[in-house]
Amino acid sequence: PTKLCCFAVSFVCGVLARSRERRALPEWCCALAKLFHRAGSAPQRWFAEMLASHGFLREVFLECPLPDVRAALSGIASLVLSATYASEESALSAWVEASLAGDPRHGQVWKPIVVDPLERQAPDPGSSTDAPVLVRVWACLVETLPAASQPEFHPNLTHFLGLIRAFLTLGPVARAWARRSGGAEVLADFALQELEGASMGAAIDRAQRWYEPNWLRLSRTDGGVVEAKATAEACDPSEPTDPIRRSVVSCHFGRPVSKELALGMDLAPPPAARTETFTSQPTPGFRWDTSFERQLNSESPAEIWDLAPLWSSLSLLLCSDDADAAGAAQAVGDFQPPPFADALLWRLVRLGGASIAGCGPSARLLQLFCREDLPRSQSAVCRICERCDESDGRALRAALRAGTALVALDDSLVRERCVFLFKSLLHVAKNNRRYFRTMHLIVHYIVKWCTLRT
Repeated sequence: PTKLCCFAVSFVCGVLARSRERRALPEWCCALAKLFHRAGSAPQRWFAEMLASHGFLREVFLECPLPDVRAALSGIASLVLSATYASEESALSAWVEASLAGDPRHGQVWKPIVVDPLERQAPDPGSSTDAPVLVRVWACLVETLPAASQPEFHPNLTHFLGLIRAFLTLGPVARAWARRSGGAEVLADFALQELEGASMGAAIDRAQRWYEPNWLRLSRTDGGVVEAKATAEACDPSEPTDPIRRSVVSCHFGRPVSKELALGMDLAPPPAARTETFTSQPTPGFRWDTSFERQLNSESPAEIWDLAPLWSSLSLLLCSDDADAAGAAQAVGDFQPPPFADALLWRLVRLGGASIAGCGPSARLLQLFCREDLPRSQSAVCRICERCDESDGRALRAALRAGTALVALDDSLVRERCVFLFKSLLHVAKNNRRYFRTMHLIVHYIVKWCTLRT
């Protein structure tokens, strides 16, 4: 069964997903899900180990331009993660108690994945030296976030972030490990697009030290095992021994690998001969907009993406497991705002309501920050008014949807919060009377809020 599953995954990911006959991919993925369900724990563990590969995650969930392919394979990945969690819950719980806080790679040893199932050895259930597969999967997901921050991958983020959310919804032990390893901080840096932040910088460093390619793309020896050696020298992508994007027999990985290899991009400037062929020079000071907010100013459907899994993942990490993650009231003083709460609040006002699917998760996260906190609620209202005063269209509607989340928040400060919100927005509408669309939309939402609170 494991050999059959290995062949099926190789065919679906390497052949069918890149062919013109991919319209049959949903049926193939449905059959593959049934195969994994019936084959047992060995094939499921093998595919879970493939999810601990940086190259596999990046090629399937970020570089693949077809949303139907990403959606079909993410369903299989969620199924395998659930089955793996059922078999490793106790081992993962013990690992959480014994690990160091803030280190997703605690106690792990780098080793290549044996692709051929005939050469694989069954794991020792009593062994305490090998980390659970889910620990490696979470570390790989976190270390792939810097690669996902690249602008060309923004339209493909939904399914990759959905895989992170699927990991966090496995159970309380999975969320406990994600919190202990610093998952909330690195996701917050990703949401704020702070690639130079401490958490994202540490994730890049770990990705360079622990990088694993897509083992399905590498050729195998006669014995069926990919040969890999870890050397002390740095890996040069320009050398012919570079294991990525070509078929080789022996893979020599330097530790750490280059940043280009870890991020899957070319950070080197273009050659001088190529720059001389440009007929025009960009305007001085001009920079391409690479932020998440560029979707608010674009009319192209390709520039609209869903960040709902990101807001949902952050709310799952910041909420305690004893409280309802769907937004139920918590006891006063139970939640301690993280240091990045104010910066993330500003980002939620600007981006949380950009899409219909993201309204619910962003509203729960906004309510989590503002519950029983009048100064932070007033700060959110001021940011909503600033956004309404300087924008229109999709950006204006996104800010007003954040106001809906504040109005729907039931706590002891609901009266003070609503009065401050209504007065501030009516003042903005009065100053923008000549802009009919802005004034009309603000009045429409205020009437909606009054109906909601009556």
